[in-house]
Amino acid sequence: MQLELDYKAYQRNSDTSKSAWENKKNKVTLKEQVYDLLLNNPLANHQIADTMEIQLSSVCARIRELQLEDKIEDSGKRALSKYKRECVIWQRKK
Repeated sequence: MQLELDYKAYQRNSDTSKSAWENKKNKVTLKEQVYDLLLNNPLANHQIADTMEIQLSSVCARIRELQLEDKIEDSGKRALSKYKRECVIWQRKK
């Protein structure tokens, strides 16, 4: 069942819609930040999380998005996590 509203959720001329657009339009997304970090620095997910000081789960989701967009690849190298498990080191696609 879909929620139906008595008004349009987005209102082109509302102050709040305009303000939200102004605040968002020049921001770099987390996915873009992860991609930029991999420019000259292949890293594992946990290394990205530590460098950017964000949750590992957020990094894993962004890495998956970048994989699906065919922008990154497995470098063939591995790093050990804090749990002594091998982790993929990601790099930007060449």
